[in-house]
Amino acid sequence: MAKTNFAGPITTGRFQSNGATQVRTAQFLQNSAQFPIDYAYFEATTDADRLATAANNPIGAQTVTLESVAGTNVSGLTFGGGIPAMVFTLTSTADERALTFSVTGTDCNGFTQTEDITGPNATTVSSAKGYKTITNVVADAVFVGAISMGILMTDKISWPLRSLFNIVPGSAAGGAAETSTSASKNLANNIVIPKQSRLIELKMFNWTAYDTAGLDVEFGSNVSQAGGSMTNSFDDNYFTTTVDAKATGLFSVENATLPQAVGLAPRMFNVSNGDTAGYPTEKILVMSAKSDDTMSAGYGVVTATWLQLNNGTN
Repeated sequence: MAKTNFAGPITTGRFQSNGATQVRTAQFLQNSAQFPIDYAYFEATTDADRLATAANNPIGAQTVTLESVAGTNVSGLTFGGGIPAMVFTLTSTADERALTFSVTGTDCNGFTQTEDITGPNATTVSSAKGYKTITNVVADAVFVGAISMGILMTDKISWPLRSLFNIVPGSAAGGAAETSTSASKNLANNIVIPKQSRLIELKMFNWTAYDTAGLDVEFGSNVSQAGGSMTNSFDDNYFTTTVDAKATGLFSVENATLPQAVGLAPRMFNVSNGDTAGYPTEKILVMSAKSDDTMSAGYGVVTATWLQLNNGTN
């Protein structure tokens, strides 16, 4: 073994090489986190005018008058102290295809999100993005018909895998349940991956099958924008493409049951938008799912394992 002499004091850290007063950190720290998934996360109820009613948005208006729930909880769901994002529907009694509806709200992580939607033709259209809250919807001309906005039970729902308190050690698994009013919170149920980490394992194990013909699941995250902005930052399939994950069993990136497109694979090696990104950021893991039916059963756990502490060369 080679012998190295140092002249103290010695510091360790993110150095390119060993030196007289420094030692390069050679090892990464392996961390894991888990999050429980229950059918109740996706137990939405179709409501065609939950967010805006036709009575409050008649012909000739231009800015949509929103119901109060739009600014607090689009989906109506809350579980583990969190609120997800959900696709919304826009309905008109006339042909609004000449109109563009500009939407402002927040994504599942609470970051600002915007979208432009072409109006429907006496029917219903859905947003491309999911919203936790909606604060403003305005058209570029007055409405031809009456406008309403709602949610559809079978649309995509996105949950950030973060809990304000530990939802499992209660009736589901025994032990003292923690709630929003508990004196202290167990924040173990949080999957937030530090920037420049290497994601070495991502898996979902279902103990109980979800009682639906299809549960289309994908895993995404926030992605920083130019200047470090988090506006319009959510990518619902940042890590995986879609898989039907309703059955009991193990779904993971490693055995291809959680599919990855070729372009997504490098994101496992540096979660910070790639090695050339100028604005690396931590990643909040988000599970999005879309059911074709109302569910009353299904339970699983998502596990992520990663290497963190970039040593400056890898």
